[in-house]
Amino acid sequence: MHSNTLEATQPRPIRNIQPYSEISVDRYSAVWLNIIRMKDREAGSKVDAYESVFAALAHAARRRVLLTIYFNGGEMTAGEIAAIFEHAWQTTTRHLQVLETAGLLTHERQGRMRIYRIQRKRLELVKDWLAHFSKNGKL
Repeated sequence: MHSNTLEATQPRPIRNIQPYSEISVDRYSAVWLNIIRMKDREAGSKVDAYESVFAALAHAARRRVLLTIYFNGGEMTAGEIAAIFEHAWQTTTRHLQVLETAGLLTHERQGRMRIYRIQRKRLELVKDWLAHFSKNGKL
C-alpha cells in the first residue's frame, strides 16, 4: 500500500481545543447554560434537568415509549403501553419510572389503572438546548 493513501484515510488531529477541565466558564454563564463543572458539584446534589432528560432519552426503548404515547393522543394506560412492547412487565415499568423521574411523563391513578401522560413542557428543554447549535436560534 502506498504511504500517501494511508495518510489520506487517517483522520487529522484536531488542534487548539482545550480539555473541558481547562475551559473557564463564569458562574453566571454556567447557570444560564444549565451546566455545572463536576468539581463544583456537591456530593448527592440534584442532577440538573438536562442531564436527567437526556439520560432518559438515551435509551431507544424509552424513546419508543414516548412516541407510542404521543401518537396515541398523549396518554395511555400502563397496560396499553406494556401490551405494545415485548419487554417483561418489570422492564416496561422501569422505563416508565425513568421517564417519569425525568419529568417527561406523569401518571394519574384511576382505580387500579395508571394513566401516563406526556409532559410537553419538559420536552421543550431538548428543543431549547439544541437551539444553541442553530444559526438563528430555531431548529
